[in-house]
This record gives sequence, C-alpha cells and structure tokens, in this order.
Amino acid sequence: MKEQEQDLVLKVQAFVDGELPEPEQAGIAALIARDADVAALVKELKQTRQALAGYDEAVALPESREFYWSRIQRELARFPREQPEPVRGSLGALLLRWLLPATCVAALVAVGFLFLQSPWSAGGEVTWQAANDNVNAFTYRDYEEGLTVMWLSYPSDNTVADSAEAATLN
Repeated sequence: MKEQEQDLVLKVQAFVDGELPEPEQAGIAALIARDADVAALVKELKQTRQALAGYDEAVALPESREFYWSRIQRELARFPREQPEPVRGSLGALLLRWLLPATCVAALVAVGFLFLQSPWSAGGEVTWQAANDNVNAFTYRDYEEGLTVMWLSYPSDNTVADSAEAATLN
C-alpha cells in the first residue's frame, strides 16, 4: 500500500514539473479533479515551487570550472607559509618531563623491595612464641598460594572438669 502511495506522489510531482509522459498525464489530471487529497498535494507542490523559484539561480563563471579553481590555488600558493618556531623547554619543564616518571619508577621499585622483604611474603619467616610451654603447634605453609595454617593444641586442664562448676553447666 505504501509503495502505491509513494508511486502516486512521484507521478504527481512529475506531473507538476512537466516531466510525466503524455499517456499518463490524462489519468493524473482526472485523479486530481476527483480526489481532494491529490489536489491539495498539487497545490502545495506548486506553492513550494514558486517559493523556491528565486533561490534557483545558477552562478555563471566567466571561465571554466577547472581554470577558476586553479586560479584560487595559485593565489593561495603565492603567500608564504609561516613555519612555527620550535618550542624549547625550560630546565623546569625538562626536569618535570624526565624526573617525575623516574621518581615514580623508583618509588614502585622501593615498595616492591619492601613487600618482598616483609614477613608476609613467601621468603620471610614468621616467629612466634607461645604463652604456655605446654602448647603443641603444627604449621603448614604453602608458598605458591601464600597460605600459612597454624594449628595449636593445648593440653586439657582437668581442674575445671572436676570442679562443681562443671556439674552445673551440664
């Protein structure tokens, strides 16, 4: 349906512009006479054509197009191009350009060495001391995963289990 409407609009535009073939002109003229929408479209197209008539003037050049543009190009080439002077940086700009990144790299290296020497790293040893000498300890270290598990076992203290308080807890 939309294709038919689009074809009709194109035929009406061609009719208004005088570009429609003669065998189809009579059919479109009859359609304009009996259909108000098509007549309104024709009226709008004619008004638009009249409004744009003053803006359709072509500029005539006294010479060929190629010669016209080559003349403009020659005029532009006549003017010397200004080359900007190279900017020389000051000592402060030079220091900022090279010293700041070098300082950042040195800081990262220092932090890396501090981390590698920390007791939490795989190469460091953690020392501990139990508060009670009767503590049995088992330590498991996985250096690849950075995991340390320490199992502490204390000897049972039967003094609490034998007292009267233990009986009340049950």
